[in-house]
Amino acid sequence: MKNFEHKAAYRSISDPNGETDVLWILKNGENTFMVLVENKIKAPSSQGDQHLRYIERGDDYIKRGYCIGYKVVLLAPENYESEDAENYDDRISYEDVAKWCQKQGDRRSLYIAYLYEEAIKKLGQKVTSEKMTEFHRQIRELGRDEFPALNVPEPKEVGGTDDWLYMRHSRYTLVYKMLKTSEDKTKSTGEYVGCVVDLQLADRGKDKELLEKRYGSTMKTEGIKIKETGKSASFRLKVPLIKPPEFDERKVREAFRQAKRLKDWWENNRIEGD
Repeated sequence: MKNFEHKAAYRSISDPNGETDVLWILKNGENTFMVLVENKIKAPSSQGDQHLRYIERGDDYIKRGYCIGYKVVLLAPENYESEDAENYDDRISYEDVAKWCQKQGDRRSLYIAYLYEEAIKKLGQKVTSEKMTEFHRQIRELGRDEFPALNVPEPKEVGGTDDWLYMRHSRYTLVYKMLKTSEDKTKSTGEYVGCVVDLQLADRGKDKELLEKRYGSTMKTEGIKIKETGKSASFRLKVPLIKPPEFDERKVREAFRQAKRLKDWWENNRIEGD
């Protein structure tokens, strides 16, 4: 969005396949760029394909010539969690919006900051874990320093159950997962039993068998498996076991190497449309 300037913003834009909470339009000469914002505060929507429908609307805007590109952004409190929260192109927290408005200092901005702060209180404060935050600092700094192509996010404060690391890319997400007694119970108690890196395709879980047919031969050569993870399809590689918040530099580095190998495999073998 470099060199684009604000043109207009609209609230609650309805389309045949759903509603965009905020549509932000940016201009650069004759070129238009759109930001589609999903605003969330409480429980995740029961509509599991919500993020996918934002993508469909954005693609439709391009086909119709309304814009040359778009981003889908999640606006939510820092401790908001949902199955597809990590699939959005970017995430803006209520806390950051409130801080920005406070800095502006004018009466209207201060009132908006107050509204966001009240919304944050309704959801409750996230309890951070010093040990898990330090664990994330170490793995994220290693990843950002040695594997920049993976898009490892900057360190931040996290809670005691935030052991997975999400690395967002266009159309897919890489996830470094520390699995407990059941890989589908991310908040389960008990011992860590394995670690994997997944290349996750949002809302493609129903296509697992189709994807396996398309990529099965190269998957077998590379030792890659495919799993249905929630509503997503995930190409998976096993990596050495670690047990957060204990940090093991050698094992974490190997996990990032495998994540890079998985990323390169996908980008070299991806079939148009996937």
